[in-house]
Amino acid sequence: MSKDNENTETRNTQLYGVSKPFLEISACKLTTSEDLADLSNKLIDQIIGSFNIIKLNYDGWRAEYNENLPTNERLFVTPYLKISSGARRNIYLQWVRICSQSFLGKTNHGDKWQPREIKRGTKNTIYYTEQTLKSALSSYTKKCLPYLMDAEHSLIYLRQQLAIVKNLFEVSRSIKPEGYGLLLAKKKNNSLNHCDEQKLLSIEDQLLYLKASFDPLSLSKSLTKIQFSEPEKRDIRATQFNNNEDQDYELDALYANHTLPEDGSF
Repeated sequence: MSKDNENTETRNTQLYGVSKPFLEISACKLTTSEDLADLSNKLIDQIIGSFNIIKLNYDGWRAEYNENLPTNERLFVTPYLKISSGARRNIYLQWVRICSQSFLGKTNHGDKWQPREIKRGTKNTIYYTEQTLKSALSSYTKKCLPYLMDAEHSLIYLRQQLAIVKNLFEVSRSIKPEGYGLLLAKKKNNSLNHCDEQKLLSIEDQLLYLKASFDPLSLSKSLTKIQFSEPEKRDIRATQFNNNEDQDYELDALYANHTLPEDGSF
């Protein structure tokens, strides 16, 4: 392959990109990232299971308390689990008041009851204050406050665990390798598909011959202090191949801008 168009000013970075230590770092980061994400999901499952126990015990006591009481004197405040699914599961441990449609001012929805969230009041806190829960009780049920605070004590513990889970997810995302490093890590873990395998071969070829116009370390722009120049554009149709060396270069330049289809066909 021709040495024309070598990017020698970034020689050190390019050669480090094809070194074994960089491969091992990338693979270790990917494995750790996946392990942390898996651990986070397992913790979420255990937190949900813990919440169900707390709610079951509380609602068991609440059912006994409400027995034989008229509706207006019953306790309708209870713990509630809200799950929002996206890139990951977001769990919210709340207190709600179970309300009838008439209580909500809706007269055309039959006798259906539904939860209505009790706001924590103070933002960025992981607990409900005693005053907040007390204000959610009626004059008949204010004597039940100690039972609510007892359940809330366990819910505070679970919200602490959710904060840990959030941090684990953030670390998992932050250490996952990007770009070329991710391809290397997948190769190490034998999880490359055909398209990515061909892409990696092309990238490694560019690095070995010092022709890469990209940062193999995937540093952010603010941290990049060297210039990765764009390769010189040449009109392939107008090029006359005088020897095998020039032909190899032109084929590589063409392949570098070619994206293989997902099914591996050409």
